[in-house]
Amino acid sequence: MKRIAITLSACLAFAACKKSGGGPGDTATGLVVYVAGSEGYVAKYWKDKTAISLTDGGNGARINGLFVSGPDVYGAGYEYSGTGGNGVGKYWKNGTAVTLSNGSQDVNVKSVFVVGKDVYVAGYSYNNSTKKSTALYWKNDSNTVVTLTDGVNMATTNSIYVSGSDIYVTGREYNGTAFVAKYWKNGKEVALTDGTHDGDATAICISGNDIYVSGTKYIGSSYTAVYWKNGVAVPLTNSGYGSLASAIAVSGNDVYVTGQEYNGSKYAAKYWKNGVAVPLTDGANNASATSVFLSGGNVYVCGYEYNATNHGVVKYWRNGTAVAITDGTTYGVATGIWVK
Repeated sequence: MKRIAITLSACLAFAACKKSGGGPGDTATGLVVYVAGSEGYVAKYWKDKTAISLTDGGNGARINGLFVSGPDVYGAGYEYSGTGGNGVGKYWKNGTAVTLSNGSQDVNVKSVFVVGKDVYVAGYSYNNSTKKSTALYWKNDSNTVVTLTDGVNMATTNSIYVSGSDIYVTGREYNGTAFVAKYWKNGKEVALTDGTHDGDATAICISGNDIYVSGTKYIGSSYTAVYWKNGVAVPLTNSGYGSLASAIAVSGNDVYVTGQEYNGSKYAAKYWKNGVAVPLTDGANNASATSVFLSGGNVYVCGYEYNATNHGVVKYWRNGTAVAITDGTTYGVATGIWVK
């Protein structure tokens, strides 16, 4: 099963403060910055630029989702079961793995959300016999798994978000013609695209009575980064080149969406604030912005940018100023950011 490099985070908008450029941590605010992803074959996260490895590199692995609750750090992702083996869905709490699948199917875990003592994790399972995947989520461990689709058509998830008693999961499902962008609320699907062209819903945020979802929709002649507010699409670009929205956060009346946009030659990392683009890279190298965290009026975005040796360099940006976390000698990917 092909792993998609661009991942998504859930909506994160908190009243703390985040990270600056320079040395370890956010020296401007005194807060700790966490970035999750992978480097080489190792799933890891970085705490103030110091790497904490969750796997030993013997099998390929990645963290796709990050959540920090009090002193506890949760990373959700997968680790291959061996050479040519299936992906095993897992989440790690403070470095200790909780295994969600047994390796009989290829499982990818994309997102984690924590409420009190409960851990909600979204992902999908690929059936090697039928060549179809099923969207699902787990609560706490492998004993409680909820299937969102029946496995007849390909379906994947990207993020999970819990608001009160409601559980929201974003993703897409094939209808025989194209992938339909959608989210599930307590297991009931809500379609965001009409299914004539491929679409995807990458992340979700609940603000008051409003539901915000980031993703991709075919508009005109290209796939376009958008967000939906209560099901109504808001395009973020009109250049005619391809673009992708990967994550969303809302603070008051302000909507922030991260992603990438093609410039005719390369993909540039950027975020949009209320539809206005803020470039994070100059477009000379391929790059992507994958997750966003808001705090104290500061905007933190993580992602990665390819270097001259075609390795992804893990970075984060505080209000547009870049901080490199890895040196680019090994391929790196950033998928989630948190500041506390």
